[in-house]
Amino acid sequence: MAASVDGLTHVGVVAAAVAAATAALVCSMFAQAPAKLSPTKQNKPSSSECGARGTEQWVLPVRPKPTAPYPDIKRAGGFLFLAGASNREPSTGTADSGYFVGVQEMANGEVRYDVEAQTHRVIQALSEALALADHSLADLVKVNVYLVEAADIPAFNTAYAQHFNADTGPIRTMIVVKRLPHKDIRVEIEGIALARQ
Repeated sequence: MAASVDGLTHVGVVAAAVAAATAALVCSMFAQAPAKLSPTKQNKPSSSECGARGTEQWVLPVRPKPTAPYPDIKRAGGFLFLAGASNREPSTGTADSGYFVGVQEMANGEVRYDVEAQTHRVIQALSEALALADHSLADLVKVNVYLVEAADIPAFNTAYAQHFNADTGPIRTMIVVKRLPHKDIRVEIEGIALARQ
């Protein structure tokens, strides 16, 4: 699914609505699932857990600057919720010098974006966050993808297919937005993973 959104305020509203709707669906799904399809007792979210109690969260030890006031990954009930990951590279440069993967400034001032490289970095960042909770990309069940240009979808899919496939990968929603928090971020992905015990 793709949608065009005008402005960061609307992007935030859409992202929050998607996350809230997904969490509500997940909780109601397990509350009503037949016994043979239900997760183990340890994994099944209780009503209090679906109400955001009994949570645990982690922050990457090395984060891009400036550090934002939120965790990278949070456990709630039987699920792990991952904050949106971008192409920021915390080990190099500052916010305006080599800080973003897949960005090349030409001699004439033109900026070129390598969406495949950005996508690989974004998925790597998701993997690093999942590793904090002893999980991996294989545990993802849902991802929301945000792109700045619809024209970048083929390049994104080329890189994405090197990490996920339709048989075992997470379900996916794609949203095309007017812009993301920094001009050099062309791809952002957030996700939900099934928590293992």
